[in-house]
Amino acid sequence: MARRCPEGEPVDETYICAALAIVLAAGFITDAIGIHAMFGAFVVGVLIAKDGLFTSALVEKEEDLLSGVFLPLYFVSSGLKTNVATIQGLQSWGLLVLVIVTACLGKIVGTVSVSCFLKVPWNESLVFGFLMNSKGLVELIVLNIGHDRKVLNDQTFAIMVLMALFTTFITTLIVISLYKPARKAKKDDYKYRTIERKNPNSQLRILSCFHSAISIPSMINLIESSRGTQKRDALCV
Repeated sequence: MARRCPEGEPVDETYICAALAIVLAAGFITDAIGIHAMFGAFVVGVLIAKDGLFTSALVEKEEDLLSGVFLPLYFVSSGLKTNVATIQGLQSWGLLVLVIVTACLGKIVGTVSVSCFLKVPWNESLVFGFLMNSKGLVELIVLNIGHDRKVLNDQTFAIMVLMALFTTFITTLIVISLYKPARKAKKDDYKYRTIERKNPNSQLRILSCFHSAISIPSMINLIESSRGTQKRDALCV
């Protein structure tokens, strides 16, 4: 299908519908043989070419529907399966704290140790550690599979879901408080490199494109970081 979509021409809607049908069929087959439907859809995504007009059109037509409708519904379904009332007693809450500490300790300590060994500043090392520690959709899918297969009981499932929510929630707060590209770095500790140009005193102009409004803050942080340590003029957007 990707080969039949030449550059400069619109993608036929038939190919988009056929790709969606293949994804649904793969999910149905893997679910029928005892594997979660997500794995079948994942295999189809791996097999589809990553470059080309067909892939871009497929992502453009599916992204809003999946991220705006189906993904929130999946989180709602996971929330309905989570029974926090099963966590009762001092032992259960202590187990929850132990799971959270164990889940955070390994990734954060390991990432910070390697970052400090590579002479990355301490605050940025912590940022890397908490970013590595954040849990995402894949872990939630695995937990739901274990719960549906009766591998995890209601209490264990609730503890693991709360752990994933807690680690993901604190990541945003800690990253915002620790990582501030606008903060002037210490010259003796770490030095950012500026973009080379003939006249270092001339105004630096960068033209950037963004896909959606959610990418604008990250883009501004990138531009701010590229200015280096010698920041004479204010940043104008």
